[in-house]
Amino acid sequence: MIHNALTMADDNLAWYVIHAQTRKESEVEMALQRQGLEIFLPMLTVPSRRRDRKITLRVPLFPGYLFINTQLDTTVFHKVI
Repeated sequence: MIHNALTMADDNLAWYVIHAQTRKESEVEMALQRQGLEIFLPMLTVPSRRRDRKITLRVPLFPGYLFINTQLDTTVFHKVI
């Protein structure tokens, strides 16, 4: 019976897209995670050339966008805004 209650609770969750300021996605992700929300920010590792060296950077797959898995009600809506 507990398993069914958990399954039913998860059925109410949906994925939403959040638009954030470009290059601030990680800050938004951390802020929303501190509020207890499930956030997904897919990242890529890309090579980058500097004047004197080559480095690898982790950049968002979709710059300016994050994904949130939640049941969107007024409480969550105000946390996200």
